[in-house]
Amino acid sequence: MARMNDTRDDGRCKRFWNVHRQADALQRPSSRLMAVALVLLTAAGCAMPKGLRQDYMNFMTSVTQELQTRNALLDEAKARETPPNGDFEQELTLDQAVEVALQNNPAILEALKRVEASAARVVIAASFEDPELRIAANEVPIRRALDFNKADSISFGLMQRLPFFGKRKLRGETALAEAKRELEMYKQLERDLIAEVKAAYHERFLTQRELDILVEHVNLLSRFVAIAEIKYATGRVTQQDVIKGQVERTNVQKDAISVEQQGQSVSAMLNRLMNRPVRAALAMPKEFPPA
Repeated sequence: MARMNDTRDDGRCKRFWNVHRQADALQRPSSRLMAVALVLLTAAGCAMPKGLRQDYMNFMTSVTQELQTRNALLDEAKARETPPNGDFEQELTLDQAVEVALQNNPAILEALKRVEASAARVVIAASFEDPELRIAANEVPIRRALDFNKADSISFGLMQRLPFFGKRKLRGETALAEAKRELEMYKQLERDLIAEVKAAYHERFLTQRELDILVEHVNLLSRFVAIAEIKYATGRVTQQDVIKGQVERTNVQKDAISVEQQGQSVSAMLNRLMNRPVRAALAMPKEFPPA
């Protein structure tokens, strides 16, 4: 039975190194983290106490499922040819804004790295310390260059530090609790980011539509003022009518400037969430976007 268990652990360790080599070739952060998850799952079978192993396996399964959902969303964006850097030649849709934010937002990418690091620390915390190999040579001549072949005796030793019973499991449980906290923080950060992008996108759409209406209003008032000036020249209206139209047009122009500045501020916030230059142009759709 002991020999069968050893063989099974050897197989896990071999799979561990094979997956580790595959992980180095991946570039997408979430894909790399999925490969690391596989590495850590197989490594857990090599070194982790039994009582902790299943909890860790369940945790890493949750991590993998979360990353698969993220990758599926990014793959859909790629199929729709959403630019990874957000350089949109046409109008920006809500789905594109969310996808670019999830792919490029620095806080999201940093949270993924923290999840990866905390998951790796669980295996380290629950593992034995590295064994030490010691070599000692007795009575080696030192008149010339050291020659161990002339030593009277050479001794070899292999030392493995063993922690007190239950200490490895306790360290692993503490590290696992921290890893779970990092994963929940990532999930919350992702939810918050999506909510912020949607709110900023809808606000930007509304300010753009409001600005369009005000600009159209200014154009109508300009036509009204021009007609009033012609009528005033022919004595058909009073000067007060002309001045009234000019004042109304000025007030609407001020409102348009205020709304335009508000739209620029919202655009800067939306660009920041997508990790784009704050002054990058955003072309909004003509139809009201879905919630």
